[in-house]
Amino acid sequence: MLRSLISRRGAPLTTALGLFGCLGCGGTAATSLDRASAVSGPPTSDSGEPQPDAGTSAPSKADSAVPPTTSGGTAVTIQKQGSTFELLRGGQPYYIQGAGWNGGDTAEIALAAQMGANSLRTWGIDGTTPGLLDTAQEAGMTVMLGIWLAQDAGSYTASYVSTTQAQIESWVNQFKGHGATLFWALGNEIDPGATAAWQFVDQMAKWIHQQDPNHPVGTVIAATGTEPINDVIATASHLDFIGLNAYGAIGSVEPWVSASNFNGPYISSEWGVNGDWEVQNTSWGRPVEPTSAGKVTECEDHYTQGIAPNKARDLGSYVFLWGQKQEATPTWFSMFVESIPQLELAAQSCPTVDAMQYMWKGSWPANRAPNVTDMQINGQQAAANVTLSPSQAINATVSATDPDGDAITYSWEMLEEPAPTAPGATQARPPTVGSRVAGAATPTLTTTAPPTGGQYRLFAYALDGKGHVGTANVPFLVQ
Repeated sequence: MLRSLISRRGAPLTTALGLFGCLGCGGTAATSLDRASAVSGPPTSDSGEPQPDAGTSAPSKADSAVPPTTSGGTAVTIQKQGSTFELLRGGQPYYIQGAGWNGGDTAEIALAAQMGANSLRTWGIDGTTPGLLDTAQEAGMTVMLGIWLAQDAGSYTASYVSTTQAQIESWVNQFKGHGATLFWALGNEIDPGATAAWQFVDQMAKWIHQQDPNHPVGTVIAATGTEPINDVIATASHLDFIGLNAYGAIGSVEPWVSASNFNGPYISSEWGVNGDWEVQNTSWGRPVEPTSAGKVTECEDHYTQGIAPNKARDLGSYVFLWGQKQEATPTWFSMFVESIPQLELAAQSCPTVDAMQYMWKGSWPANRAPNVTDMQINGQQAAANVTLSPSQAINATVSATDPDGDAITYSWEMLEEPAPTAPGATQARPPTVGSRVAGAATPTLTTTAPPTGGQYRLFAYALDGKGHVGTANVPFLVQ
C-alpha cells in the first residue's frame, strides 16, 4: 500500500517479453548486471560460476506462445506490437481482472472467480502460499506472487542480501512450476531513491529470468509522478513491468508513465476507494470515511476513467482489498466486514464487491448489498466536526435502502480512534466502547457519549440477511 501509499507505439514490431527482462531502458534486451553485481556478486551456478545473461534477441510472436509445461507452469509472456502491450498466458490473451488478497476465508476466492476476477495479488510469501496457489488454481485463477523486500537502502547489508537472496531462490524454485503462478513482484513501494535496494532487485530479476523463463518479473511502487519511475529504471533495467499503486490519483498514472523514460508495460497493482490521506479531515485531524454507497461511486469512477481506457499499456489491475484490514478504520479499504458474532456479522460482502462484478462482467449480482448513503449524529454529518460533552445523549441515524427490497436490520458499535500511524502500517483493531448493539429493526440508535474526553467513531452496519452489508461511520470528539 502507499501509505507511504497513493497508489500510477512505428513499424509493427512484435517482441516477446518476460523471457528477456529489459523493458526499462529503451526496450533493449537484457544487459549486464554491473550495478547489481556490486551488491553481492552476480548469480552463480552450483559450481560457483557466473551465469550468462538471458540473451540478446527476442523470439517471434509464434515462438513466445509457449504451451503449458509440467516443470515450468503455464508460460506467461508480454508481447509488444507497435505501441501496444499484451499479456499472454499459455499463448492466449490474459487481461488481469484482479484483487489484492491478504488471507481470510478462502470462500471469498471462489466468489471472486464467480464475479469475474481471474487473478489475486499477494505482498509476501509465507507458509500459506502453497495453499493459496492451490485454491486459486481450483478456482481458475492466477496469483501475482509478491516478494516482500526492505523499503530503504540502509537495510541492504551483506547479511540481509545473502539471507534474502537465498529465500528468493528457494521460493522461485518451489513455485515456478505451479499452474497458478502468474508473475513475480520484487518488493512493494521501495523508496525510489534507494539505490542499493534497486541494485538487489535488478540482480534478482536477472536471476529469476534465468531460472524461470515462464513468468515475468516486476516491482511495485507508489504512483506519485514521473520521477520515481525514472529513478527505478535507471538502476533496475531487467524488470519486465512496473506495478503502480494509486487510489484517488489513478487517473494520473497513464500520463505519468507516458512522460517517463520507461518503455514497458505497467499494472495498476493497487487501487480502490480514495485513501484516508486523500479525504477531508475533521478539525482534530481524523479522516472522514465515505459511506459504502460513496465508495461504489469512487470505485466505478477510478476503474472507468483510470484503468479501463489504458489497456494498450496497462496489463490489468488489482483492487484493494478483497478481504478485511484495519487501516484507518476496520471498514475503509475492506471489501468484506470482519466476523463479529455480537453484531451478527459473518464476513459479509460490501457494495464494492458488487461493483467489481459490474466492472469485470458488465452485470450486477442477482442480489446486492444495502445502499448506505448517509449517517448522522444528533443531526450532523461527519464533515460537520461532531463535538460532544462527556456522557451527552447521542441520537444516531443511518440512511439505507436495499436494491432488491430485502428487509434491513442494523448493528452498531463505537470504537476508540486508533493512535495515528504511518499510512499502510499494520494496526490493531481499536477497543470497543460500551456495548455493541445488534439486530435493530430501525435505522436509529440512542446512546450516550463516553464519560471521558477523547476521539471516537460510531459505526453503523446495514444487513440484508443475504450475506451483504452496507456501512457508514462518523468520527466525533468528546471534550
